[in-house]
Amino acid sequence: MNQIKPLDPVLSIGTDAYSHITKVVNKFGSRDSILYKLKEFSSSVPDFRRSGKGNIRHRLDDIIMLMILARASKCVGRTEIIEFGRHNLNKFRKLGMLKNGVPSEATLCRMEHGIDDLALADRMQEFMKFFHQSLSKADGDKETICVDGKAERGTVKDNGRNPDIVSAYSHTEGPELGHGRIETRTYRVFDGLDIIADKEKWGGNMTIIEYESETVKKTSGVHTSEKRLYVSSLPTNTPKLGSLIRNHWSIESMHWSLDFNLLQDRIKRKSTKAARNLDSIQRLVHSVFSIWKGLRKKRSDKRKGMAELMRYVSMSFTRLLRFLHQK
Repeated sequence: MNQIKPLDPVLSIGTDAYSHITKVVNKFGSRDSILYKLKEFSSSVPDFRRSGKGNIRHRLDDIIMLMILARASKCVGRTEIIEFGRHNLNKFRKLGMLKNGVPSEATLCRMEHGIDDLALADRMQEFMKFFHQSLSKADGDKETICVDGKAERGTVKDNGRNPDIVSAYSHTEGPELGHGRIETRTYRVFDGLDIIADKEKWGGNMTIIEYESETVKKTSGVHTSEKRLYVSSLPTNTPKLGSLIRNHWSIESMHWSLDFNLLQDRIKRKSTKAARNLDSIQRLVHSVFSIWKGLRKKRSDKRKGMAELMRYVSMSFTRLLRFLHQK
């Protein structure tokens, strides 16, 4: 088991500070629980502030945990996050957090703009890696990695474009499919190596799958059609390519959930760095609910949607902590 990393891997921290981290994390239950791993994650994010000056009022890991728990409880903007912290301040302090109170909106803003976005994304990957290993073993099937991009529509760069973030998403649960419709799917498979200028640099297969669907809604009889193109590294003769394409919808479902449940596109950020840090926190929150469902044994729990689970945990801080003690 990896030990908790110091707040800043460049600047050394004293024994007393490290002991404080250990004592705080020990209050978060089993070392394999979601809550413990969230605390471990937040404690590992490098602190960009000059800690040697002695004027830091709030610990960075406390602020990150506040943001995660608040967003999991349906809080969106900084004002709602601060109110969430104030309402549950005594409970946070029992966990050894926020001993100097709740950070201000200006502090939250500085955190979003100051944290190294690449480092935060790397730490998020480490958090997900721990649970991914256990969930992949439970799944027992060949793993499908879906790759897709998403525009951060709440942030506009100087050139008028939105920053894009490309995701690699492991398919560990079935995509959510709609009902009340009749859909006819047609798949056409092509070898795409001929269109690559330098095949040696590509270093593998390039299979192009054309997906075409015709859908009829049962209630209205309305016909719709769409066509999409997918690229895969699998050989052209791979069986059940259609099923793999349907698995790719899981990453699109994830992007939709970020917008629908976490309102990602409605939250405006002034810089690309702040937008990427916000995206990492929101993807972490999304993964928490997916991990919880993956670890549950009951089918009824696995079928619960993220919106339903967010409503449940947002009712009380106690419910939220009990939810996160899942292991």
